[in-house]
Amino acid sequence: MRDAEILVGYDGSTDASVALDWAVEEARHSGQPVRLAYVFEWLTVASWVGPGVAPGVWPDDTARRQVEDLVRRAAADATAANPGLRITGEVYDGPPALVLQERSAEAGMLVLGSRGHGGFGGLLAGSTAVSVAAHAHCPVVVVRDGGGSAATDTSGRPVAVGVDGSEPSLVALGFAAERAAQRQLPLR
Repeated sequence: MRDAEILVGYDGSTDASVALDWAVEEARHSGQPVRLAYVFEWLTVASWVGPGVAPGVWPDDTARRQVEDLVRRAAADATAANPGLRITGEVYDGPPALVLQERSAEAGMLVLGSRGHGGFGGLLAGSTAVSVAAHAHCPVVVVRDGGGSAATDTSGRPVAVGVDGSEPSLVALGFAAERAAQRQLPLR
């Protein structure tokens, strides 16, 4: 797993930046490469099939370039702040939860912010984070923004893991226990 990349769901939101910071810190410990994954599904009105919403295509090349520049800048900034780490970015098209689940099959770990740009502010986790955590092919870390000036400082915060006695949850427990022990943090 050491050579498998850390995949970060990244959309430029504050929570995605917190997830990127966490992933970079993990990469410092593990030596794993980091890949930012921006996934966007454009929805358009599908008048040819009747009223409704259907998957679309990028509305124009400018929008696509802006997203690619956002990801490229975030990867370049993270690399400049962390020489020696390999940090790249890529833009994917499609439903975010599904694409991240598919990409997780080749990743050593998937890191997500608890919420992206969409959704409802009061939720503990967004629908993408919940869906991906339930169906990913690798360990998933959902990082919450603690607010305040030390939002990205996860030192001292416990590692939390859900366990229901199933085989996958026991694997998750082992993963979480290993991370908590490495950082000398409590495990919940």
